[in-house]
Amino acid sequence: LKEEYVRKAIEFIAMNYHRKITIAEISNHVGLDRSYLYSLFVDFLNTSPQKFLIDYRIEKACELMKNNKLSIGAIAHSVGYDDPLLFSKIFKKSKSIPPREYKKKYINQAP
Repeated sequence: LKEEYVRKAIEFIAMNYHRKITIAEISNHVGLDRSYLYSLFVDFLNTSPQKFLIDYRIEKACELMKNNKLSIGAIAHSVGYDDPLLFSKIFKKSKSIPPREYKKKYINQAP
């Protein structure tokens, strides 16, 4: 049953990461207290729901960067960040490289 709660939370994140969602919203959807959801995530995934959401968004952003026509601002907005500067800061903290450099280094390089 505990795994089911985590699965439902991940499913909710997958369906809603592109908009501004809160951990409270996720826990309400699953029907759990925020702190209990936190402890389930730590037990099953070794991470917090917040960190999972951020990592999920950053991975989706990396996928979107394969489309050369999308700006960093458009990508930020597509993964739930209204502020491209905040997105860049979080991306850099997660990947140790700013999104523009990531895009140049990993996406735009010729084979």
